[in-house]
Amino acid sequence: MSSSATSQLSIESDAQIEGLHKGEFPETPEIKCYAECTLRTAQILKDGKLNVESLRTQMAALPKQYSEPGLVTIEKCKDTITGADKCEAAYSFYKCFYNDNPGNFFLP
Repeated sequence: MSSSATSQLSIESDAQIEGLHKGEFPETPEIKCYAECTLRTAQILKDGKLNVESLRTQMAALPKQYSEPGLVTIEKCKDTITGADKCEAAYSFYKCFYNDNPGNFFLP
């Protein structure tokens, strides 16, 4: 999934994507649209709006070590999607999801 998004966008290196998993959120259009692409591809986001039911279903299918804290994070972050466009909206969700529980962050 992430390779599809990186090939569609001008992502210069895997280090930029790896940085997201370390809490590094550069304010670049490419990274913001990477977040949108991966969430859209996973059917978590559509037209800049979070598909909460799809996300809950996908999260519940994961091992408990991820699903239980992940479901809590969804509730905390589901209303934080803001932005001028769908890339900004996805990026804001990515940041919230990471900041709520960095040790459990696993978005693509």
